[in-house]
Amino acid sequence: MKYFFILGSLTLFSFFLIITHAMATEKEPVVRVLDSHGVGAQTFPLEKYLEGVLPNEMARSWPLEALKAQAVASRSFALYQIKKSETLGKNYDVTSSIDDQVFREGDGGSLVNRALTSTRGMVLENKGEVIEAFFHSCCGGFTESAADAELGERSPLKRGVKDSYCSRSPVHHWVYSLSGDQLASLLRNGGRKIWEVRDIKIVSKTSTHRAARLHISGKGGSCDISGVEFRKLLGTTKLKGLLFAIHHHGSYFIFEGEGYGHGVGMCQYGAKAMADKGWSYKKILNFYYPGISITKIY
Repeated sequence: MKYFFILGSLTLFSFFLIITHAMATEKEPVVRVLDSHGVGAQTFPLEKYLEGVLPNEMARSWPLEALKAQAVASRSFALYQIKKSETLGKNYDVTSSIDDQVFREGDGGSLVNRALTSTRGMVLENKGEVIEAFFHSCCGGFTESAADAELGERSPLKRGVKDSYCSRSPVHHWVYSLSGDQLASLLRNGGRKIWEVRDIKIVSKTSTHRAARLHISGKGGSCDISGVEFRKLLGTTKLKGLLFAIHHHGSYFIFEGEGYGHGVGMCQYGAKAMADKGWSYKKILNFYYPGISITKIY
């Protein structure tokens, strides 16, 4: 009877430890931000870092629920990078540029602070792991899978969604043109030996109709190139996305497209329109990250 009591006490004590551990919250992480010169990193508590991210990734005057959605996405993205850098042994976690998230140290303003306070510690998870919560300016009507955007074959963001909410975005429709000589120069900078581009064809598309591969021919030769690499060579602020048609006019190539960014995850202009219609931040996040859970971790 004595031994049973001891065993029972230990069992109850172990159960108490398990429950206590489950209820315990993690401490707020810190993030190391690479400086603009690429030589050193500054360290910030994660929520302080997000104060400098939100107003540079989304207008601080936008609806509160949109800012909350951005807060959760940005927090998740940063935390994913922190854990990734631990694995890789890097001396920083994120840059302060569009390569990760745009960051400028400073107070984000009252709405930004409310968005951060009300979502403190909230992240997007898949099977208990924080996801790399990609987002972009405007999807142009369809979001994209991470794999098709060459952002990770193992990402849980495996399919896009149809999205009509960003249709009023100022970057929903765009046009960019350049000459065959200009295009050839950019291609040569990327290691393709082509002079005077004469023809460009989209030879394959993703499931959301974005350019997956292109064939380019001209004086001196021809090449095949992925849409992602092609956009990088031309400049991601000029060729705003890969949902485009190509028109050939004289010596010029005209790209007429929809949307701005890689198209994966949350469409920021879509989130704004949803918030304007009264959607909660959780409903917005569930739309853009289907099957992903929203969890408070600290």
